[in-house]
Amino acid sequence: LFPERKQIIDVKKSDTVLTAYKALIENKISSAPVFNVKTQSYVAFVDVLDLVTHLIALFTHAELERSSDTERVLYVEHRMDAHSVDEIADLSQRNPWSVVQDNAPLAIAVEKLSAPHVHRLPVLDATGQLETVLTES
Repeated sequence: LFPERKQIIDVKKSDTVLTAYKALIENKISSAPVFNVKTQSYVAFVDVLDLVTHLIALFTHAELERSSDTERVLYVEHRMDAHSVDEIADLSQRNPWSVVQDNAPLAIAVEKLSAPHVHRLPVLDATGQLETVLTES
């Protein structure tokens, strides 16, 4: 009746943007929860829109036009490696961090998922650990 539970792919707050990009691409996912090692808790989502928003802010059209394809790829990778996930998590402001406890009524989860821009809803256990992520799809 229920789909098999999959491993949650996450990124660390201190990871580079390039690391987050590779995690999303390699795992064929559009978003990942961000883990703060210092507080031992999840604090945000980072998604493809955050990456795109970051790249648009970093590069001018002229910068990208004046280089070859190979130079452009290397330049983008270098710039993505210079910034951390913490700097871009929810940069697009399209994926707020809103949580629900695992013992909350289903109506609470439905209400939170119905809020503007909420596409994913992390479910935390009593200790604050991430159990799963509910999505619109």
